[in-house]
Amino acid sequence: MMIKYSLLPFFLCMTIFSIPFQFNQVLRINRFEEQGPITIFSHGVGGDYHQADFYKGLFCSRNYITFNFPNAPEKIFTRNQHTGLAQQSEMDSFGHVVDSTLEFGQPVIFYGVSRGASVIINVLGSRAEAQQQLPNIQAIILESPFAHCEDIIQGYAQQFKLPLFFMRFLAKRFFKEYDKKKNAPINLIEYLPHDVPVLFICTVEDTIVPARSTRRLYTQLRELGHQHVYLLEFPSGIHANILWGLHGREYHGVIHAFYRKYDLPHDELLANLGKARLETCQPTF
Repeated sequence: MMIKYSLLPFFLCMTIFSIPFQFNQVLRINRFEEQGPITIFSHGVGGDYHQADFYKGLFCSRNYITFNFPNAPEKIFTRNQHTGLAQQSEMDSFGHVVDSTLEFGQPVIFYGVSRGASVIINVLGSRAEAQQQLPNIQAIILESPFAHCEDIIQGYAQQFKLPLFFMRFLAKRFFKEYDKKKNAPINLIEYLPHDVPVLFICTVEDTIVPARSTRRLYTQLRELGHQHVYLLEFPSGIHANILWGLHGREYHGVIHAFYRKYDLPHDELLANLGKARLETCQPTF
C-alpha cells in the first residue's frame, strides 16, 4: 500500500513520540492564597506540567497545581509505553494529585486539555461511582476532551483515508496501554456530580479530537438532566491552541462569565465581555 506524502508528518511525529526518555515526575504546587480555590491543571499528550503556564491567566485565583503524567518528561517527547490515552496509568497519576489536595481543605476547580480533560472525567467519574471521597469541587473546565479513543482513531482513518483496522494498529503501537474496552469518558461521565458546573470547549476545525466527540459528552450530561453544563464551540481553531487563535479573547470572556455565574473569583470586565456568549452555550442537538 502506498503511503501518501501528507501522511509523512503524522508518521514522523508518532516515531518521535515513541522514543523512550527518562520520566521525571513533577508535582508543582502554587498556593498563594489561603482561602482561594485551587485549580488542578491536567495537561495534554504533547505537553507537560509547563502547559499550565500558558493557561494560568484563565485560573480564577493564583492557587494552582500542575504535574506530569507518566508519559511526559520535562521535554515534549513522550514515552509511549506509559500512555493509555486517559486510561489506567494516567488515572493513577491524576488520582494521586487529587488526593494531595484533600489535605488543603480548599475548594477545587479542575481544568484539563485534550487527554488531560478526559482523565479528569475518568477519575472523578470512577471515584464517584465507587463512592470514594472527592474534593470540594467548584467547577470543571474541559477543553477538547474525547468521549472515546475510538472517536480519534475513526477521525484519523477518515482524514487520511486509511482502513480503520490499520489506525487501530497504530494506536496500539504508539499508545501501549490503550485498551478500547476500558475507561472511556463517555461511560463514566454520568457519575460526575450534577450540582457541579461543567464547561466544555472545542473547535470545529480540530483534526485530533473531533468536535463531535466533545459534543457527545456534553449531550450525555444534558440528557441525564445536568442543569449546569455548557458547550463553548468555536468555528475555527487548532487543537490545544484555541486560546491563541481568533477566538482567544472570547474564550477568556466566557471563562470569566462562567466563574461569575457560579460565584467564583473573576475579572469583571472579561465576565461582562463573555456574558452574552455564555448564554448561548447550552445548545440542543
